[in-house]
Amino acid sequence: MMASIKNTMSCDRIVFFKLKRIATSIIFGLFWAPASAEKLDFSFMQGGGETERRQWKALEDHPAAGLYYLDVSLNERKTGRYTLKVSMEDENGLCLSMDWLKKAKIFIDEKYFRGAYDSNRLCYVLSKANDTRVELDIATQSLSLTLPQISLVDIPVDTEWDYGVTALKLNYNGNFNVDQLGINSFAAGTLSANLGQWTINGNATASSGSREVSVVSASKPLKSIGGDLVIGKVQAGSSLLGNASIYGAMLSSNNSMRPNEIGYSPVFSGVAKSYARVTLMQAGSTIYSEPIPPGPFAIRNAKLLNSGDVTMIISEENGEKSHELFPLTVMTGLLTPGKSSYSLSFGKQDKVENSQQALGSVFSASYGYGLSDYTVKGDALLNSYYQGFAVSMASNLGKWGGVSVSGAYARALYEKQKNRQGSIGQLNYSNSFQSGTNLRIGWSRKLSQDYIDFSNLISSYSSNKQESKNLVRRNQLNININHNLNRKMGFGFSGWRRDYWQSNRVESGYSGTLTTQIKGISLSLGASVNRSSRGSSRQLSVLLSTSIPLMLFERKVSTFGSIRTALDGGASVSGGLSAPLDERTSISSSSSLTTDRNIQSSLSGSYSGDKANLAMNINQSPRSTTGSVSITGSVLALPTKSAVILSREATDTVAVINVKNTGGVKVIGGSAESDENGNLVVPLNSYQNNLIAVDSSTLPNSVELNETSQSVIPSHKSVTWIDFDTKLIQRYIFQIRKADGSFVPSGTWAYSKDGGLIGFIAQNGVLMINAEERLDELRVGDQCMIGASKIEHVANLQEVVCE
Repeated sequence: MMASIKNTMSCDRIVFFKLKRIATSIIFGLFWAPASAEKLDFSFMQGGGETERRQWKALEDHPAAGLYYLDVSLNERKTGRYTLKVSMEDENGLCLSMDWLKKAKIFIDEKYFRGAYDSNRLCYVLSKANDTRVELDIATQSLSLTLPQISLVDIPVDTEWDYGVTALKLNYNGNFNVDQLGINSFAAGTLSANLGQWTINGNATASSGSREVSVVSASKPLKSIGGDLVIGKVQAGSSLLGNASIYGAMLSSNNSMRPNEIGYSPVFSGVAKSYARVTLMQAGSTIYSEPIPPGPFAIRNAKLLNSGDVTMIISEENGEKSHELFPLTVMTGLLTPGKSSYSLSFGKQDKVENSQQALGSVFSASYGYGLSDYTVKGDALLNSYYQGFAVSMASNLGKWGGVSVSGAYARALYEKQKNRQGSIGQLNYSNSFQSGTNLRIGWSRKLSQDYIDFSNLISSYSSNKQESKNLVRRNQLNININHNLNRKMGFGFSGWRRDYWQSNRVESGYSGTLTTQIKGISLSLGASVNRSSRGSSRQLSVLLSTSIPLMLFERKVSTFGSIRTALDGGASVSGGLSAPLDERTSISSSSSLTTDRNIQSSLSGSYSGDKANLAMNINQSPRSTTGSVSITGSVLALPTKSAVILSREATDTVAVINVKNTGGVKVIGGSAESDENGNLVVPLNSYQNNLIAVDSSTLPNSVELNETSQSVIPSHKSVTWIDFDTKLIQRYIFQIRKADGSFVPSGTWAYSKDGGLIGFIAQNGVLMINAEERLDELRVGDQCMIGASKIEHVANLQEVVCE
């Protein structure tokens, strides 16, 4: 019979609505059943007739031709819900086109799947390739792809970004302060307008006595070169040569456009003997974990926490585990081998403050390239009054750590003062030892007292005098050491030392901390000292603090306290507590006492609403009482959607999801709710695949979505509009008995009045139906009829008897 059913089905027939109802009934029946197995077991469908069992077996092995709306996952990670057209030719293996795979955010290596390509149908039968698994589950309406990690590629450059809709967005923050002198206010806002692929940006601030609006800039992402074009107020320069704001244009690389190429990304490769899981561990934390099929793999997109050894663990199917250690030190400036970074800026420097002289045109350029063992970079900054050049090299030395060396030469010209020229050098070393110790050392030296960067050149014109020579820094040394004695105790030390040209003045500072945790109680002891050879001044302070979590009135409360003492005899004791009142509201209170018996107290609270974030603070001391209130959030205006939305989200890149005229809807992982128009602002990660899933439990009982999740790859600062189409449905739950009082056997098929398949009976005679139209009559099996008079249009359980 199944063969005849298949022959009557057209490739264009939409079957997923009915199959979805059947799947829902299966799931409902499984919850009703006393036990379940890891894999869906249809053996409980007894008594439904041999025809029904053959139909299910055929559907399980070879899906019927038609359109399916599927939850798609790649290596156990959901990519979204997509429509898939299955034809009669797919009986021996699904053939997926490259366009469909890209739409599903699955990017494969065409060379790896060359043998699986069907040149007649122009698609890939992925299951023909080695170490792959393709599973289409009719019952759960899902498609699971298990592909070797090495067969996948990064998001290609030609992947379409969503530039969003025309929008005007204001991220704002404001506060009001009240003290004995009166009321003071301050407000700041970042305004951006999205027009096609362009984003126009501006900033504004206002206080009780002043207002300031910054000059706007316009930016556009350029996918072809992996960079951004910015016109307006831009930055020119580098860390060694100094920076300056200019009015002109800037073209710079943006590695976030290719998420797997951000910074330095080492390659972790190996071979799995069976279906296994590869886990990367760093500093006791899992930074990457992915199931992989047998065969070779290469992990290129692990997000490193910091420098330190990375352990790769391969857990085979039979329980066997193998470990491999990768000593790793990440230095600032390291680039992945074969990748580059660049920046070009050109424009005019505005008139220097307190000076009638403008420094004229400024040009800066930088370029860096990652080689197999090191990264090289060069910088240049050119101006009529300043010329500077810098070079740097960074290298990862494996277990010996990492090192970077850089140097710069600059010449500054003055009209009424002596010209200056000189050079500077820097050396940085970093290492993370297996013992749990992290070491960072940085040293810089001005090889000439006449070296000046561009920022200081501007300052010298502003003050109309050169930097005083006896204040020109010569050497500076920084050391940072952190050591974890165990998982609950750690030690940290930092120190710095600085001296100057033509001066005996030496300054230094040192600080150390010891932290531990005992049965949930955190303790910290710290000390710091600053010294200067000029006047033999010295400052010393010691701080002891603790934090203790408690349960008070069935709420988690965090208490804290500290004692601080200084060399000059001053000391203070402080303590307080903080607690959440609910998932949106929290309060905290603290008090302090000093040696001169000065008591200060404060009370603060915060509330995270759907439309804004609110905070308040009250401080009291013997001399005064002060208070403040602040508010942060955003306002979105979408002309093409005739919508103005207030939101607490003040991030740069957002999506507005719309569940038509349905308020109170949440997304999975979020706490904010949609407004009365069904609009909800959701933060997104730029240039990455963002999966937005609606929490179905927050939908009204009579509303269902055609799709519960969508994915998007947005450009930076875009505002993406995402519609979730709704439909009104009728829900029915029946418990059906035969005329003799026994339950209709599980597995029996149910049909609508016109003969359409609408579900099957689960255990205990239960049938659940979701219908877009009112159900007037239904037939169960061949001999059971339920007339319209017995059907109530309610979502509660109805007990009915066959006619």
